[in-house]
Amino acid sequence: MADGSYLWFEGVHVFARDMRLLCTVAGRVVPLPVAILHPDCRLAADGDVGRLGVPRKWAEQRGLCDTRRPPDPPSQTGGVSS
Repeated sequence: MADGSYLWFEGVHVFARDMRLLCTVAGRVVPLPVAILHPDCRLAADGDVGRLGVPRKWAEQRGLCDTRRPPDPPSQTGGVSS
């Protein structure tokens, strides 16, 4: 995956619950996706705090980022039709 297809979240806290690693991201609790983390992401154990790098699709599926399409740019004609 190209670097641009990853999203980074700052100040993520990792914790263990019921033998699972979870993390708080953007005010939400989600499983820590160890197998798909960006290679530079060092979060891996209970108590870790830092930057979480995850694929954009994973973040979108969990509602961690805005998936709305940006507005179309204004037309070149300024909206005037001939």
